[in-house]
Amino acid sequence: MIPEKKGSPSPLSYLSAGFEFVAVFLLFTGGGWSLDIHSSWGKGSPGGWMLAGIFLGLIAGTWILYRYSRLSVSSRTPAGEGLREDTKDSQKQNRRTDSQKIQNLSKDINDLNSRLRKTISDNSSS
Repeated sequence: MIPEKKGSPSPLSYLSAGFEFVAVFLLFTGGGWSLDIHSSWGKGSPGGWMLAGIFLGLIAGTWILYRYSRLSVSSRTPAGEGLREDTKDSQKQNRRTDSQKIQNLSKDINDLNSRLRKTISDNSSS
């Protein structure tokens, strides 16, 4: 079994989205097929209602997949409102770490600058 990354959706959510897509597609297609059979237009031959059902089923199924993808993206987005607490804590820690790195870098630059000035002043006086 592949370990799951924090903040990533579970494989079951992808499976659920796929089943919903197929179910909605079949529901609309079946409804169109049923309307074709029972309506006076087409009488038993695949006609407009079934094509409309296929089209609407694809649109509705695609909307379901889009909705699932948006939910999974918002759970992985750093600035997303729906972040889990452990993700928020790790972001705060990263910010602190970045701030410490900047402070250390600033100290190093100041130390280097003071050593350079001292070296220049020593060389100019000799």
